[in-house]
Amino acid sequence: MVRFPAWTVEASSAKAAASRLGVSINTVGTQARSIFAKLGVRSRVQLANHLHEEGVVGPGEQPEAH
Repeated sequence: MVRFPAWTVEASSAKAAASRLGVSINTVGTQARSIFAKLGVRSRVQLANHLHEEGVVGPGEQPEAH
């Protein structure tokens, strides 16, 4: 099973994810760019669509938190 950090699709913004995780917004941005680059996507919307298309999550589902 593929696991993704839940904040990549759950948080309303990078700032919200940073606050929730207790890290800087720069850390969130760096991690997001790394994940996006590995999957060939450019946004959280594209990430969600990619996860759905690959069958990792169904419509409206969240990826398993990691």
